[in-house]
Amino acid sequence: MSAYSEWPVEPVSPLIVLLDDENPRINAQGKDQSEIRELLLQAEQVTDLARSIASAGGLFPHDIIIVVEEAAGYRVLEGNRRIASLQLLLNRKLLPTKYEKSFPVADNELKKELSDIRVVVSPDRASADIIIAQIHAFSARKKWSAIANYRYAYRKMQKAGSISAIADTLGVKAPEIRKYIRRYNMYLFVLSLSWNADELEILENEDVPITGFVYPFESKTIKDLVGDVFDSNGNVLDAYDLEVVKASVKKVARDSLLPLTGSGKPRLTTRGSAGKSIVEYFKSEHSDLISHWADICKKNTISSANITTSSSKSNKSQDAGKLESKKSDKSASVPPKKAHKPKDFFEDFSVPMGSGQRLEALASEIVRIDYKKFPIAAGMLLRALLEETLNQHISRKSLDSAYKSAIGKGKPGLKSTVLFLADTKNSAFKDTKIALQLAKFQNSGVKDDLDNIVHSKWGVVTREVLLTVRPYVRPIIETIIYEEW
Repeated sequence: MSAYSEWPVEPVSPLIVLLDDENPRINAQGKDQSEIRELLLQAEQVTDLARSIASAGGLFPHDIIIVVEEAAGYRVLEGNRRIASLQLLLNRKLLPTKYEKSFPVADNELKKELSDIRVVVSPDRASADIIIAQIHAFSARKKWSAIANYRYAYRKMQKAGSISAIADTLGVKAPEIRKYIRRYNMYLFVLSLSWNADELEILENEDVPITGFVYPFESKTIKDLVGDVFDSNGNVLDAYDLEVVKASVKKVARDSLLPLTGSGKPRLTTRGSAGKSIVEYFKSEHSDLISHWADICKKNTISSANITTSSSKSNKSQDAGKLESKKSDKSASVPPKKAHKPKDFFEDFSVPMGSGQRLEALASEIVRIDYKKFPIAAGMLLRALLEETLNQHISRKSLDSAYKSAIGKGKPGLKSTVLFLADTKNSAFKDTKIALQLAKFQNSGVKDDLDNIVHSKWGVVTREVLLTVRPYVRPIIETIIYEEW
């Protein structure tokens, strides 16, 4: 086997490179090139990768693509997903019809950048195996810990000030960034509590099993018991008594993050503790927080599902923010955390690149509109955004014919679209809960409010109506875009 440094680096067009039918990611043996591309599209998030490449303006400098020269030409051994993405960006005729609307479009400048890439030519398949194994199966490279991932998103947010800006820059979905920031603020809240030196040393360890701590506060079954203790940014909600929350959070953190002396493992896992389910654990050991939540609901005379999240008070997260700046990289200057501005409507909404020209245009406008000054226009934008999302979903799922058949001679519209997608027999969603959400939406007064914006004789809508509609509509739109597409 020759030294890797001696392997030649050649400029080639991605369009002449053959995809590997022995790629371990997929079962592609005996498949032709178009079938392999479709398998990668189906199973390996090639569309997302193409969006990332388009957003970055090309491949990253560290990307290595390894090929072997065969009688038929170069065959890619390492970088099948990237080659497939590049081929489809360069030549949309290779793209299966059902992916046309979701796959990003490359402009001429991007095509020029992608038309000629550098590949490393391995002398044979066996020689490349050790590199491929080290990259994918037996990597010696240490991956970032969960805490490191969360910290990265948190610091980017401090500098950028906008989740959508970070998503656009990094080519990452906004909800994923929001989740990481929320979790890091929750972690900082834990560190701000009272711990002895030994406990704090464990909690500050990069490999602390943070998932075990955040899981209960993200679990629907636990939120049914104690409510949404933390808001979407990971700060304690104003409705709660801070001391009650501190006591309960400290106990969850102690049980889920600090190892027991005997076993060396935390007492609490995502499954529960000492034979108790996670629900039983909370019922038996966090009764104060459960009672407190019940009092909050009673005081507000509304159910836990309808408690709105308010902006967090700065003094609740102030200590946690200070902790972050005092931790690692002490010499670096960490920008102060920007004041939180409540996002009442769609001010922080975004859609991924390649979501379609109309959807991207609607998203761009709805984040800019002042819904307080122009509630009717904002309502029309919201209705159009919902309708476009649902229509595009029907097309993405190749359900156009079924939809036309379902409405017969009826006129296509929001009502018929919602009814079609809400019918679980049509198998429109991977998660049937979305269909149930749509059914609930159709039968609510919220749907009437949206209809009145367009069809009412007076077309009257107030900002209060918009804030009533938003909690129903926005989760449906975001769940479809980010979890179904």
